[in-house]
Amino acid sequence: MPVIIVPLLLALGIQPALLWRAVWGSSKSLRPICVMCVFYGMAYMCISLDQTGLLSYIAHSAAKRARTPYEVFVAVSILTAFMTLVTSNDIVILTLTPVIVDLCKIKGFDPWPMLFVQFITANVWSITLVIGNPTNVVVAEGAQLSFAEYAVKLAPIGIISGVVAVATISCRFWQVLSKPVDVVTAVDIENAQRQAPDSTSEGPQVEKPHLLQRRAWICGVRLSLLLVFAALDSVHKVPLWASAGLAAAGSCLLDLCLDLVGVDGSRNNTRLTVRSLPWEVLPFAMTLFFIVEVLDSAGLVATLANALASLCGGSNWQTIVGIGLISTLASQVLNNQPMTVLFTKILLHPNFASLGASRQSAALQALASGSNLGANVTLIGALAGPMWISVLQRHGLEISACQFTAVMLTITPFVAAAAFGSQILLQL
Repeated sequence: MPVIIVPLLLALGIQPALLWRAVWGSSKSLRPICVMCVFYGMAYMCISLDQTGLLSYIAHSAAKRARTPYEVFVAVSILTAFMTLVTSNDIVILTLTPVIVDLCKIKGFDPWPMLFVQFITANVWSITLVIGNPTNVVVAEGAQLSFAEYAVKLAPIGIISGVVAVATISCRFWQVLSKPVDVVTAVDIENAQRQAPDSTSEGPQVEKPHLLQRRAWICGVRLSLLLVFAALDSVHKVPLWASAGLAAAGSCLLDLCLDLVGVDGSRNNTRLTVRSLPWEVLPFAMTLFFIVEVLDSAGLVATLANALASLCGGSNWQTIVGIGLISTLASQVLNNQPMTVLFTKILLHPNFASLGASRQSAALQALASGSNLGANVTLIGALAGPMWISVLQRHGLEISACQFTAVMLTITPFVAAAAFGSQILLQL
């Protein structure tokens, strides 16, 4: 467990000042405390919206009207894109996966094309905005990019890659998607949803999502206002960590007031939201920041910065392709979150920065893309993989690590080519 490493290193004589530096950073480098403030602030805003049932309600309403496998595929693709852009990839995976499995059971469709387009594109559309993935927050903080600056640089890459991903997955599963099936109508699904939980029917059942309407409006409006305010950070100069942190704190107080008066009949929504926050990430991430700081003080980061500068510093396209591919592959060994923390520190080191500001900026953008695409190679490339598998197993579906990677290897190379290729073209 990474957390154990911190007291071990301190016992071996590592200076406590390094621990302080690992938490607070500096204005000219990575600031871990600001990264965590953005991450948990946006997580609270997104999870509180998900707790209202709005996302599940939208997903059910859209998907149940699709009549053929391809229509469901298209509906899932659009829903994944929309939900990833306004929340994050992990929220989309947790919310949409059960909906896809249940609806495909009722309709008699093979769920795998829909599940793969949801998982893969959630980890591709997430490139587009800084809130899409925790790794984006790390890169943006290290590169000193505002919300708007990040979007200007990375949104075109995320959009192009997302479209290519949907097209590639559609071709990969075309035989399944074009297979004739018996049409199950929305009425059939409504009938299935009316079945009591203790029904003796052997047919598949779908739990109709419960919608907290007034809370859904409140959470949706405040998240939208935060996104608009963050997009204008180049105008008002309020950093993303401050706007996300203050918005989350204010929202939490508002939710407590709503619980006190029992809005929508719920009095424990805030507690459920706070409990649902990914608290396990905090000690994990802060330990990684500390380890990277130790490696930096030991000179290893400088050595790796020299190596990457020599390997990828020939030209702009070599930097983009080199850093992009190396970061994608390194995620399969380190997982994308620790990989991003380490690589951000390396790319910010003077030994790599000596290539020039333009080359360093291109490398950091490629790192953002690679850290997202790292989830789409093996199950250990990101925390999203095990989380997805866990949800599938709870719904009676199994896929092995080898099967997962076999599918990914027929899709991810094309998406990576689109991501890194589009970045090269945009910088011409």
